[in-house]
Amino acid sequence: MVIADKPLWEFVPVYQRPGESALITQFAKDEVEAAGLVKFDFLGLTTLTVIQNALDLVNRGRAPEARLQAHQIPLGDPAMYDLISRGDTAGVFQMESSGFTEMVMKLRPSCFEDVIAAGALYRPGPLDSGMVDVFINRKHGRERVTYPHPALEPVLKDTYGVIVYQEQVMQISQVLGGYSLGRADLLRRAMGKKKAEVMASERQGFLEGCQKNGVDPKVAGEIFDLMEKFAEYGFNKSHSAAYGLITIQTAWLKAHYPVEFMAALLTSEKDNTDKVVAHIAEARGQGYEVLPPDVNVSELAFGAVDGKIRFGLGAIKGVGESAIEAILEARQAGPFRDLFDFAERVDSRRVNRKVIEALVKAGAFDFEGRPRRQLFESVEKALERGASAQRDRAVGQSSLFGLLEDAGQPGPAVSVSRPEYTPLEEWPEKERLAMEKEAIGFYVSGHPLHQYARELQRYARPAAAVQRARRDDVVTVAGIVSQLRERPTKTGKRMAWVTLEDLSGSVELVCFPGKEGGRSVMGKDGKWTKSGPRPGYEAWEPLLKSDEPILVTGTVQVNTRDEENPTAELIVEQVQSLKEVRDKRVKRLELRVRADLVTEDRLQRLSGLAKEHAGATPLAVSIVLPGQAEALIGNTGLKVDVSDALIAAVDRLFGEKVVELG
Repeated sequence: MVIADKPLWEFVPVYQRPGESALITQFAKDEVEAAGLVKFDFLGLTTLTVIQNALDLVNRGRAPEARLQAHQIPLGDPAMYDLISRGDTAGVFQMESSGFTEMVMKLRPSCFEDVIAAGALYRPGPLDSGMVDVFINRKHGRERVTYPHPALEPVLKDTYGVIVYQEQVMQISQVLGGYSLGRADLLRRAMGKKKAEVMASERQGFLEGCQKNGVDPKVAGEIFDLMEKFAEYGFNKSHSAAYGLITIQTAWLKAHYPVEFMAALLTSEKDNTDKVVAHIAEARGQGYEVLPPDVNVSELAFGAVDGKIRFGLGAIKGVGESAIEAILEARQAGPFRDLFDFAERVDSRRVNRKVIEALVKAGAFDFEGRPRRQLFESVEKALERGASAQRDRAVGQSSLFGLLEDAGQPGPAVSVSRPEYTPLEEWPEKERLAMEKEAIGFYVSGHPLHQYARELQRYARPAAAVQRARRDDVVTVAGIVSQLRERPTKTGKRMAWVTLEDLSGSVELVCFPGKEGGRSVMGKDGKWTKSGPRPGYEAWEPLLKSDEPILVTGTVQVNTRDEENPTAELIVEQVQSLKEVRDKRVKRLELRVRADLVTEDRLQRLSGLAKEHAGATPLAVSIVLPGQAEALIGNTGLKVDVSDALIAAVDRLFGEKVVELG
């Protein structure tokens, strides 16, 4: 934004877009200043909204005088600095990248000045010059703190004798050279822009000023050279301090109100699938439960309820703000008892069939304890009854219950007859989760990979960890393909870019076409041999397009298409079905079942399932008394084919996850 004491057009040519009131200068940023205008840069940081949303969640239910304000967040809280020092920086402003996290883990900041310095130091110049290592070593006493001149200790004490900020350059010129603030600022600008002619003039002026203050000319020259060197890397401290304050506020909220902070962070990133998946994985990894949306509890945004993160209704695809407003308005009369009550009370003009179906798929009616499939297939009935009830209300009719309520009984009007749900069992787990992801964009109540948890730990790295791997590392990851883009090569073959998603996030895969054998290659022993064929995208295509969990081995490369944010990707060398890998390596299918779930009927049905899915893997059972003991009954004598269908059927039989693979 630029301002002046007269109309802008008296200084610069201006332009006004049709229909808009704002004026736009036709000079660029440097020219407007030269023309005499004052320029301000306003940074619209999403993080400010995250902080306010987190505070709103923290303050919910508090009396006005007890509400926490951002300016009350302390700058010296030890728990906050511990969080930063151990690298728990996901969501912490400025510190989210792996490089910044690595730097602050070495720095181990213990005060606000350290955080300010970290923001100024994490840039290519200081990192490449070794300046960061000097700063860290001096902070932790591994290197002696020295000052170019004793008079500069007050100026450089907070940065351990290292010139980090542009303001320090200005202060040095004032303390030793006797510069005014205005002239010191001109020196700072000249150094930052490497203006040789100006620098030569300023050097002479600085030396003369130092001589007047009794500074040895040789020392003064060395200090000017030092200033000139560091001015190239120097950062504006006021900018770094402002950013550092936001860093402190986000780190403090994460340290003391992690659920509220994570909910606010998820709301800000709701349109970025990778970020949401990563934040959900982090929250669960720290023991915080992430719950699907609920028409009786959820608001528009993500919420924090009883120490758990609750998905907001706004995260559901196809459910617009108008529909959400209608739901929240109807909910003011009391919680919805069931799907039918919901259909009777919400405004059917704003909440139609597609909206309700999306709510069901997302799990927003799970509070009923009914299978989602049963709810989904009953939507039409609920809408018919709801429309009838709304018509009756519109013409002034009422049921017996309505008359009772008019006479003073509490609660909204309801139909006399009980809801009639279509009697159906739940969708298969894979189908239920696919519908959940279709509605929300993420897996919340489960994940197709959960049943492979042990295999993932044994055979693969988390997808998110690939970003921390080194170039040319060979790594193995496992997951489900969420996106695939094909492109023809110059030779007419096909290659593909694939997004693979697991419980931690996603990674990009590059699949080149296969190569035929017969080419001569030199081995490590220096001898020439004929190469064999190398499989490629053509061989892997069926698996990549099958929606099945896969195991992928590849070589790490760095994608620099976005120079500011380079990302790691895998050049694929092998693709396998995770199920086939599991079947080859699993030695035993074990059921860990709570004692209260073991009944004669269930055991008989388990025996029937085992015979229905007969195979070569032994079936074993353990009876668990939570908090007391676990009795291994051992092999049952039954052998099964380890399939997704069997695992899902056994888990359904006992009503919870009981299957483990050994």
